[in-house]
Amino acid sequence: MDGRPLIAGTTSREKARMEIELPDGAVLPADVANGTFAVLLPPEATDSSRVVCRAYAADGSLVYQGLFT
Repeated sequence: MDGRPLIAGTTSREKARMEIELPDGAVLPADVANGTFAVLLPPEATDSSRVVCRAYAADGSLVYQGLFT
């Protein structure tokens, strides 16, 4: 993965789309499939303690927003 940090995990199947917001304000879409998600961060993204995760249902409604833990 070319030295890029990876954030990945499991999620409920109701979440159809997720995005990660980095401390610098950059928003990255996560790949979501079959109750899992993954997103590759830029190489310089080393502080994951302030990464915000947003998850959306299939209808586009926000179902979760909070610090990525």
